[in-house]
Amino acid sequence: MYLLRLARRLRPGRSPVARGSDRIEAAALVIVVLLSLLTIPVVVTHGQRSYAHNRQIAEEAMASRYETTATLLADAPSRPRAGRGPVSENGTRAQARWTTSEGIELTGAVPASSGMSAGSEVPIWIDTAGEVTSSPATPQDAAGHAAATAIATWLIVVGALSAAFWLLRAGLDQHRYAHWAHEWARLNTGHGPP
Repeated sequence: MYLLRLARRLRPGRSPVARGSDRIEAAALVIVVLLSLLTIPVVVTHGQRSYAHNRQIAEEAMASRYETTATLLADAPSRPRAGRGPVSENGTRAQARWTTSEGIELTGAVPASSGMSAGSEVPIWIDTAGEVTSSPATPQDAAGHAAATAIATWLIVVGALSAAFWLLRAGLDQHRYAHWAHEWARLNTGHGPP
């Protein structure tokens, strides 16, 4: 039943009561559907380029960072302190010591869970200079980001096309209502057909 109504809506030309505005609305709907479908290959290509770019960035980050273990030199605060730099997703930062791959021992603040005691070991990521850094993105992160970008782009395009269609339809409805009002006025004044 629904498909039959949709088919009639897309092809109003066969109906003897179809108006010009009905034909315009049907043509606009066909254009919106076709453009929505035609943007899929463009969005997929955009997603593939985004994936390649993000994967290259992830691979460069993986090559310039590595994971090591830091030993806490002091107890981690039981609560994060405001204004003391970034905190880990588990809580806070604490002073610690770690050794680089070249054997250089460094100290500094590292992300730690709230309340960890001195001597506890925490995994950290460091760059080639031995500085604490965030964990690098993985190729899976790049794939997820590219897929999200492609889907969001397509939804934005479809949303914009749908909004344009509904604005056109609202304008056509206003035109039809005005035409109907004019025809009713003609009938009420006796200038219409007998």
